[in-house]
Amino acid sequence: MDIKVTARTYKVCGGPAKDTLFDAVKYAYDNTNRVTVNFSVVFDYEAPGGTYRPLHVSNFKLIGIAHEDGSGHKFNIAGYCYVRFAPMNPEASHFHQRRFTMFYDAKKREGKITFPES
Repeated sequence: MDIKVTARTYKVCGGPAKDTLFDAVKYAYDNTNRVTVNFSVVFDYEAPGGTYRPLHVSNFKLIGIAHEDGSGHKFNIAGYCYVRFAPMNPEASHFHQRRFTMFYDAKKREGKITFPES
């Protein structure tokens, strides 16, 4: 039986405030105004409870945002970014543009990011 991976999900452990998220969506396709957003994404941990190795992601473009619940600080986000899935493999050092979905808590500045398989 073949098992096919359908998505890759990683922990987000840092990111922007709520206002920055909405501004990034507002100006996603504006050529004169750019809002830069960055998220810290965990690839894996050196040891349980130890420091993490980051997943290399850059150039986030947020194209959709919706409230996840009634709290006012939890969001479902959609967009594109450049990602390198093999951070420890120098032969796979190039970035690929990938779409993503994300659950993000702007109050705690953490969440989960999912990259569907293309």
